[in-house]
Amino acid sequence: MKNAWIKGAMTFAVLTLSSGTILAQTAVDLPGMDAVMAVKKLTKKDVTSNWQSYAAEATLVSQGWTEVKSLKAGLVLNETVILPGVDVATEILELGLETKEQAEAYKTEQGTFVILASKAMIDKWTARYIVNAQAQLKK
Repeated sequence: MKNAWIKGAMTFAVLTLSSGTILAQTAVDLPGMDAVMAVKKLTKKDVTSNWQSYAAEATLVSQGWTEVKSLKAGLVLNETVILPGVDVATEILELGLETKEQAEAYKTEQGTFVILASKAMIDKWTARYIVNAQAQLKK
């Protein structure tokens, strides 16, 4: 019985503490916004007042890419750019990579490939990102 009380108290403490961090979340804490801020040299004030205008870029760097060791047949490989592959999120923005109608892959200096999602997927995910962010920022 004592063990159950301890577990209950620990669970309550964790839930209480974690809900406080959600309530304190600001626009600069949104996924991908750190990379956008760094590359675009934005201030917290810039992001706080205009975060929705950066949502597509934040979505791209936080959700819109994946790194793989090999490519599946039929995937478009863009060989005009080679990513260093160290900090892919910022590299995507620094190099000005943009989504295309179909997913596109880029080589990295690490011997891997970074695949950017299609424009349609990023648009869909950005809409969801904005809805979720609005809910989080209202708390």
